[in-house]
Amino acid sequence: MTSPIVTIHGNLNVYEAYNLMLTNKIRHHVVVDQGGKLLGVMSQSDLINILGLEYFMEMRKIEQVMTRKVVTIPRMFTLPMSWSAWPGRESAASS
Repeated sequence: MTSPIVTIHGNLNVYEAYNLMLTNKIRHHVVVDQGGKLLGVMSQSDLINILGLEYFMEMRKIEQVMTRKVVTIPRMFTLPMSWSAWPGRESAASS
């Protein structure tokens, strides 16, 4: 485990716990009560089991999943002008 040990309270929600994992670059939290008494350990695997793997795929940074090739057109273009300028329009229309 990482030192110093990062503890969380049992009343923290899973999204906040995962955010702390990302912030601290860790995969485990020691769960304690308000008095600091050990309640258990929560791992990244526990979160995956609860939230599903799909959720963690969505937790990537926006820059990792965003569309980089953005098509823009001048404001003065009409709809027919926009359609004719759309890249790949011929292949999309014939599909």
